[in-house]
Amino acid sequence: MEMDIKTTQIAAACLGIGTVILCRRKKKRRQRKIWAKPWISTRETDGRISDGGVLRNTVFYHALEAKQLNIPEPKPLPVNDAFVEEWDTLVSHYFVGDDALSLTENVMKPYAKRRISEEQRVFKYRLSRARRVSENAFGILSAKFRIFHSTLCVKPKNTISIVHSCLALHNFLIKKCPTVYTPLGSLDYENENGEVIAGEWRQTGDNNLENLALPGMNHTRSASQMRNYLSEYVNGPEQVPWQWKVLLP
Repeated sequence: MEMDIKTTQIAAACLGIGTVILCRRKKKRRQRKIWAKPWISTRETDGRISDGGVLRNTVFYHALEAKQLNIPEPKPLPVNDAFVEEWDTLVSHYFVGDDALSLTENVMKPYAKRRISEEQRVFKYRLSRARRVSENAFGILSAKFRIFHSTLCVKPKNTISIVHSCLALHNFLIKKCPTVYTPLGSLDYENENGEVIAGEWRQTGDNNLENLALPGMNHTRSASQMRNYLSEYVNGPEQVPWQWKVLLP
């Protein structure tokens, strides 16, 4: 039996789900210091601006630069007892970024130079591998919920409810029926040689971003030293057998 479901009915259903989610999580959200404020709210931003441009225009990024976020204090990297004294330098907690962002102690990105050492290639591989986890998550969300491919002609408060509803459904489907929601080949994966094979979700989304100039290469000396320290770390006590395949010709 065919059913004629109107757009207004879908919107109402999304808003209803979102309202339930918000009500159930309202008490927990008040207990969180960092996310209780609108850190991710943006000023008026052109939709064609790159990810880096959008991020730099958020309250979150300005708070990050001003060191006003509730980020944990720097700590030594975890190592076994044999390396404790050698790796006792305090390291800041950081977000994983790409070339669209500037290198700081709290935003770590791969080496941008083409000619880099083998150790730097390994670090670039390890950091990029971690970034792909979030890229796959947002990519699948956008590919499955096509509402994110166009302008949302609703009030801002309703937009938040729609996004929360999509996130709830996304998490539910990932947990309950992953083989149907994300079948083989839908996510990025690596072949035996360490080459990244793009997932199918990258072929379903429309890319409306313009190629804008990347930020300058200027960064603080402490940020550069921290990246070098992390590079030594993943090539030393934190090395894993599968990371060396990136060096294969």
